[in-house]
Amino acid sequence: MKAIVKGLIIGLIVIVIGAAILITALALNGWTFKKPEFVNQTFTATEDNTVIKIDVGAGAVKTEFYDGDKIQIDYPSATVFTTEINEANGVFSYKSKIKWALFWKTWSIPDTVIKLPQNVIFDLDFEVNAGTVNVASGSYGKVDIEVNAGTLTVNSSDCSVFKCDVSAGLLSVNDVSCDSFDCEVSAGKLDVSALKCPDIKADVSAGTIILGIDGVKAEYTISASKSAGSCNVSNQTGNTEKSLRVEVSAGSINVNFSN
Repeated sequence: MKAIVKGLIIGLIVIVIGAAILITALALNGWTFKKPEFVNQTFTATEDNTVIKIDVGAGAVKTEFYDGDKIQIDYPSATVFTTEINEANGVFSYKSKIKWALFWKTWSIPDTVIKLPQNVIFDLDFEVNAGTVNVASGSYGKVDIEVNAGTLTVNSSDCSVFKCDVSAGLLSVNDVSCDSFDCEVSAGKLDVSALKCPDIKADVSAGTIILGIDGVKAEYTISASKSAGSCNVSNQTGNTEKSLRVEVSAGSINVNFSN
């Protein structure tokens, strides 16, 4: 009996020492058990940028237009939430990520707000790995979006080229007008409504695409290829030069025309 008790005591001591070492190591590497204190900061660009490059690893980001002549960003900062802001060669970039913290999803990270001059047409290059992004309604040049997790929303906008890649999470696109629309979904979901575009390409290897087109189905030449999954459109020859190309290797795509 004494041997058992002694063994239990030794085991308990080893566990306590191990836990202490683990906590110390985590603390040295940026982990925390406390709710972080966020400080709001503001950065104003000094260059005339025309490309916005955003990499979101946590939190909520939104863009909006304002009367200023330079990009301005209001963003939170904390010991466990890091941000990188740079501008060079016409590109304004912002990146956020979490330094691992226990139960970090239970705290609220203040919003990041990116204010854009109203008189500039920006190219957008957005990557979402967690969190949410809301893109302001407006006119843009090229739009390139990658969603690996989290949610990104684009409403009531026009652009020249809209390209997107969804590997997880949700991309929601509503009332967008563009010259070409090219989307690829390998997992997750792409939800499109009221799309106005003469050249549309959709590729689904897994996941789901809901594609709502503001137009007449008869106007589109449709090329549909399916090896697995589901697709509700088939090949047809349209009466205009508009085209829709669909490829499904798994997952599903549901295409709906307004007329």
